[in-house]
Amino acid sequence: MKYKNKKLFASILLAAGNSQRLGLNIAKQFCLLKDNLSVLEISLKNISPFAENIIITLPVSEIQNLELQNKLKVIAQNFKTNLFFISGGQNRFESVLKAFEIIKDKNPYLFIHDSARALTSAFDLENLLDLTIEYKAAILAQPVSDTIKLSSNSEPENTKKHIQKTISRNNLWAAQTPQAFETELYKKALNNAKNYNCEFTDDASLIELLGEKVYLVEAKHLNFKITNLADLNLARKII
Repeated sequence: MKYKNKKLFASILLAAGNSQRLGLNIAKQFCLLKDNLSVLEISLKNISPFAENIIITLPVSEIQNLELQNKLKVIAQNFKTNLFFISGGQNRFESVLKAFEIIKDKNPYLFIHDSARALTSAFDLENLLDLTIEYKAAILAQPVSDTIKLSSNSEPENTKKHIQKTISRNNLWAAQTPQAFETELYKKALNNAKNYNCEFTDDASLIELLGEKVYLVEAKHLNFKITNLADLNLARKII
């Protein structure tokens, strides 16, 4: 498919992590998933129909890997998508900052995606981007269905935790990616976030700091993040 508003969107595809929790000697984004394609390649294939320009953040060790970049360029070219590369930063926020500087003036909207979410469906992504055009900020998410417990944090490290209290799951959502924004709004949010000394684990948090609304789009298909080996094996069975 080709998204009708493709020319309105740029995308940042985050793939610079080292995947310590995976327990393998290879980062998860480079693990093969299906048809000899890696997690990163399939994620790129999923989002390329929806963005005119995509920038991928890569580990410093891979930024000179021309074989990898050529494989990724072929995927993007199949969808007439322009592709750029940059090395990632020390953390997610720094990686986004570096990538945004390259892509900030290319399209009026952008979406940011974790490459480890390789199951994102075209149906969900189209709904997300359509809502973003209307409301300026939206994310894929799912209502929390598990019972949520708040653990104690006073014990020494590496000791057993106990339940401090149960948190009502009413109105709780688990945030996913992609997360999509009007580019000018996101630029303002990034500049504002530099004034805060805290760790941002998603991009919607930056918009929230401005006091702006971020709308929720319920993911109707599986869109979990590949974090450990069990996730990787499950993704291989599903895809």
